[in-house]
Amino acid sequence: METAPFKIVLFGKAAVGKTSLFAWALRKPFDMHVGSTISAMFASRDFEVEGTVVKAQIWDTAGQERYASITKSYFQDACGALAVFDLTDPETLETMKEKVEVFQQTARPGAVVVLVGNKTDLDRRVSEEQGRAAATKLGVMYVETSAKQLSGVEAAFTLCITRIAQTFTMRAMSITLDPNRPKPKAKCC
Repeated sequence: METAPFKIVLFGKAAVGKTSLFAWALRKPFDMHVGSTISAMFASRDFEVEGTVVKAQIWDTAGQERYASITKSYFQDACGALAVFDLTDPETLETMKEKVEVFQQTARPGAVVVLVGNKTDLDRRVSEEQGRAAATKLGVMYVETSAKQLSGVEAAFTLCITRIAQTFTMRAMSITLDPNRPKPKAKCC
């Protein structure tokens, strides 16, 4: 029996590198001149988690404020997210608290969040300690990446999908069915 793919959403302010990270999922090379995402794009990708193939549907969302209400709609049914900020722009980290809270209120209960500090290849203005402290405060995991150099990108996605698979598989295993419980009557229209 094949299961539905786990939905992962990339979110954050415009120009933090979400689309460049998303390009990794598409197996496309880094493009310095990528345009802004309008609405959202998605791709499917398989990951191997503890010897099992896990399917993921990865969504790249728009970061511009004018698309915030549309972006929020893509959070529904999400099992996890990469919350991306730019290590060269401290303001993009400051916006993460509100964005992560909106995601957690809208996504599936127990959805996994990985805070991703992107652009390690540039002159950073946010230290690794500041990123980790923000992640701890938000109660999420933390990874640093360079989409340009592909440093840490696979690790970020793999960490997210592994935790999703563990979280949602364990939740499914904990549901027990009572064979003596009467079946609900079908409702019409």
